[in-house]
Amino acid sequence: VGRLGEVWWIDAYRVDVATGAATRLARASLDEQAHGVIAPDGRTAVFKRHYGEGGLTLLDLVDGSKTQLGGGDTPVYSSDGRQLAFARTVTVGTWPDTLRLMQVFVADLDTGTLRQVTDHRDPTLRFATIDWSADGTHVLVQHWNEGDLRQQLAILDLATVEFWPLPQGIAADEAWFD
Repeated sequence: VGRLGEVWWIDAYRVDVATGAATRLARASLDEQAHGVIAPDGRTAVFKRHYGEGGLTLLDLVDGSKTQLGGGDTPVYSSDGRQLAFARTVTVGTWPDTLRLMQVFVADLDTGTLRQVTDHRDPTLRFATIDWSADGTHVLVQHWNEGDLRQQLAILDLATVEFWPLPQGIAADEAWFD
């Protein structure tokens, strides 16, 4: 990702490690700086815009087309590349009793369906999706309360929406080990 004038360009390449030959897979532009993750199969990538509420953009690395996925943060692909987990802030209620709540979502990239997994009512709770289990049934999440530096790791069961706490700490991308 790099900036040229007022436009940020995304160039995705496949490099043959044996020969060093590089093939451009896609070139696309965004109107602001973004960072991204590439699907395990290398066919798509998701970019998160840095500013404001941010937005997730799905980039097809085969044909260069872009699909806006809406607001979100910390996107992570399942190991088969068919699902995408991320955190998103949603607004519930009516003025003046509105709440802005961060929830965990899962997008099925084959069908285009989006499912809100969590449904808590704590406006200070924050999430970061870190990684998927190999079988695609659980997501490793980091959660904390706004203003509190202590972060907790947990395994989120997508079927039951139960959290299984792990020892206190912080995880990085691809932190799941079976």
